[in-house]
Amino acid sequence: LIGFEEAPWMADQARTLASIKQRKQECVRAAPARSCFVIVVPHWGVEYKRLPSQRQKTLAHQFIDAGADMVVGGHPHVVQPFEVYKGKPIFYSLGNFLFDQWFSKETKEGLMLRISLNEKDLAIQIVPTVIDCAAALRCAATVAVAPKKDAKKQIAWLAKNVVGKKVGYIIEGDTLHVPR
Repeated sequence: LIGFEEAPWMADQARTLASIKQRKQECVRAAPARSCFVIVVPHWGVEYKRLPSQRQKTLAHQFIDAGADMVVGGHPHVVQPFEVYKGKPIFYSLGNFLFDQWFSKETKEGLMLRISLNEKDLAIQIVPTVIDCAAALRCAATVAVAPKKDAKKQIAWLAKNVVGKKVGYIIEGDTLHVPR
């Protein structure tokens, strides 16, 4: 895992790209290429915006081009769409997992990803979550898997709002399959 902070006073894009390349090279030297899997986890984007910014898209593509196998972003406090770029998945924002923003439906939603890797494909089970707000003035510190009907809506929204070309992957139920 490689972290990246987009804030201007912390962002060191060149260093992050160099780190991705270095980690990938070290991993490939130490093990078979297919067993190496580099995930970049950026803190980026515009709060409460459901679609990724052009900067997020540009950075995500640069991370993949540098050797990342997957990008899993956060910060906007809402779920943003995914993209498969050059056969590599990019989740722009997983939304809120546990946070005190119960003022809208979108800020109470989030995603968990269950990642399975094998020789043939990368399978990512998308598990929508919801923050359980039991009181009007304060939010209970619990997260639950979203009810099935809400989970289906969230996955349908993701599938409908894919960024970029809608090729190079298959969605079966709640799982995204990307050939390796």
